[in-house]
Amino acid sequence: MTQYNLLPCPFCGTEVEIKQSAMPVSNRDYYTITCEGCGTSRSDFYINIIERSWNSRVNPQPQSLLSDEEIDAIYFKQLNQHVREGDFPTIRTFAKAIESKVRQQDEEVRRDAERLDFVLKNLSFLQHSEHGVQLWTQDEDEEYIILSGHEDKWFLTTREAIDSAIAKQKGEQ
Repeated sequence: MTQYNLLPCPFCGTEVEIKQSAMPVSNRDYYTITCEGCGTSRSDFYINIIERSWNSRVNPQPQSLLSDEEIDAIYFKQLNQHVREGDFPTIRTFAKAIESKVRQQDEEVRRDAERLDFVLKNLSFLQHSEHGVQLWTQDEDEEYIILSGHEDKWFLTTREAIDSAIAKQKGEQ
């Protein structure tokens, strides 16, 4: 079996695999990646496209030349120097910077949790193509319904598609 270099799910971090199946009518190979953790999926006829699109992340985390521990050590060394010198305005600035960063991270985590809750509550799935990303679900008659706008509207990122669906549900679109 071929090994693929797939990143974990961008929503829940679960490891994923590619499953191959044959389309009944055309007998062509069809590939699907499904996250067992949250249900996010991606399908395509071409293995290289599905692998590349699954692994693309719009805003990858920048790689630092220093580890988090090394950055923290430098940061606290500077902070301790300001404390020894009695430089209280700079200490207050450090404290505000820490508070701001924590708030920003908390907000990002909260928004991602809201997105994941929406996807799970609506039993929805993501459709990726060369056009972008859309969010879909099925109704009780198993008819497909687009949640993130309309059929001609595609989004660059998964987060944008889910945010559009949330806004549409709230009546903001």
